[in-house]
Amino acid sequence: MTLPTVAGNWDRMAGYREKFNEDLALWIQGFPPVLRQYITNRRELIDVLADAMPPLVAYNLFREGKIKARSAVDLFAGIGGWSLGLALYSYPEPLYIEAVEIDPLKAKVLQVLLRFIKGFYEELEYNVVVKDVRNYELQNVDVVMASPPCEDVSPLNAFQHFREYKGTIELTEVFIEKVKDSKAMIFYENVYSKKLADLLASAGFTVSREDFSKYIPQRRIRLIATKNV
Repeated sequence: MTLPTVAGNWDRMAGYREKFNEDLALWIQGFPPVLRQYITNRRELIDVLADAMPPLVAYNLFREGKIKARSAVDLFAGIGGWSLGLALYSYPEPLYIEAVEIDPLKAKVLQVLLRFIKGFYEELEYNVVVKDVRNYELQNVDVVMASPPCEDVSPLNAFQHFREYKGTIELTEVFIEKVKDSKAMIFYENVYSKKLADLLASAGFTVSREDFSKYIPQRRIRLIATKNV
């Protein structure tokens, strides 16, 4: 049986018998509970978690790829699922993360989370840049991570008759252009869409359709694309 929620279906077969709550969602995905101190509205917190890349999924993707990184850029960072996952994986080795996010509120939350992680991970250095990715100049780093906004192709838009808006595809094209000459290990995540999959594959990415329940007790089908890994 599963518990349907805005943030996904929480798998009760994994032994989590409680009704859905925010603490359970944070723990399952790997976000520090300090997040609740800064997003106190339950609906806002659930919606933020629904949009976010779960840090524990990112952690496992890096582990499977045996990633070695001392520097990384997180594009369309949101509240930093990719960044936190890389920090969890890289600890205690020296690591620098630059996270780029256009939304000031999400950037502020990410700043708080990274500062919290820094409290026990002294070797972590970070910089949160509040900027449109289109106006950001990508530097040479070991890893580039990205999760462009997915509302345009998300099944949550059922009331819009599953229309595939322009934004997600357009921002993915921006991402592809940004990383086209990069030698970094590149990771991309979004909702699964054949149009997105074909676009990334044509740009040389290895594309897969993943069920995140492989890594966390939550059923969420997503598109994962990698390059130079």
